[in-house]
Amino acid sequence: MKQRGQATWDFLVISLILFIVLFGVVDYWMTVVKIQQAEHIKNYYLSRSRIEGMLLQDDEAELIDKFDQIGLTVNAINSPPSRIKRTLNISEGSYPEVWLEIQAEFKNYPFMIGLFLNKDDDPTLVFKGREISEYVDS
Repeated sequence: MKQRGQATWDFLVISLILFIVLFGVVDYWMTVVKIQQAEHIKNYYLSRSRIEGMLLQDDEAELIDKFDQIGLTVNAINSPPSRIKRTLNISEGSYPEVWLEIQAEFKNYPFMIGLFLNKDDDPTLVFKGREISEYVDS
C-alpha cells in the first residue's frame, strides 16, 4: 500500500480551506468596521448640522478627509443649502429638519468581497440621517 505522504496531503488541503475561511472572515470584519466608522462620522457631522442648521463648508471638508482616512471616497454629499431655523410653530407634517446624505465607495475593494462583486458595478454606500434643527438666530 502506498499511504506515505497521505497525512501531508490531508494537512495541506484542510489547512488551505481553513486559511481561506479565516481570511474571508477577517476581510468581512474589516469591511464591516469601515462601514461602522463611516456611520459614526456621518452621525457626528449630522449632529453638528443639527446645531448649526446646515453642514458648514469646513465640516464638509473634514468629513471628506475623514472618509478618505478610513478608505472610502465620497462621491456626493446632500445637505440643506441654507440654515434651517428651529421654530416653535410646527404645522402638521412640517418639521425644521436638517439632513445629511453621503454617497461613497471603497477606494480599494476588500479582497474576498471584491471577488464576489461584479467589478463593472461600483457598489455605492449610502449613509443617511435626519434630525430636527436646533439652530436659532442669535
